[in-house]
Amino acid sequence: RKRKWEKRELVNAVLYLQGVSGAIYHMIFLGLYRTQLLSQSAAFDSQSVKNTGAGFDMEKTKGVKRRIVTDDNGCLLSVVVHKANLHDTKTGYWATGLATFSYPTLKKICANGGYRGSFVYEAYKYFGLRVEISKKLKPHGWQVLPKRWIVERTFAWLNHFRRLSKDYELTAISAETLIKISHIHTLLKRL
Repeated sequence: RKRKWEKRELVNAVLYLQGVSGAIYHMIFLGLYRTQLLSQSAAFDSQSVKNTGAGFDMEKTKGVKRRIVTDDNGCLLSVVVHKANLHDTKTGYWATGLATFSYPTLKKICANGGYRGSFVYEAYKYFGLRVEISKKLKPHGWQVLPKRWIVERTFAWLNHFRRLSKDYELTAISAETLIKISHIHTLLKRL
């Protein structure tokens, strides 16, 4: 059967509505769970992604960083995309601020050791969040860190989408929108 609408027209409609209202993701999230937030805690991390843009992170990856805050089920609460040369402690409060604005019931957030210091102080001062820093249990080797695996699993879900393998977008807003669209796809599959 012939399609009534082209796929590109549907994507353009979703992108338009996302830009106009910014509420599509939240509507699906709230419709899926029927509550504003299931728990009062969240997990937080960033991911470096290669692109042709400016900026280097501490690992010398040319490109951008994606910062996400997730709830205990791995659902996105906020996402921020920026140049990779900005340090975690200086920019971590951007994504945290968006999450606490959208979900004011948050009380605690779990982050890795890169967010020690000023981030812990600023998160408590400006947002009233208690920050738990996950520490490695062994000095060498790989291990599952408590609560941190949730945000890493969400990054793994997002990496299934070819468009997110690298940052092909020209603006941070379109990159954030594509991350939300990819996560909407993941949420709808979980229904």
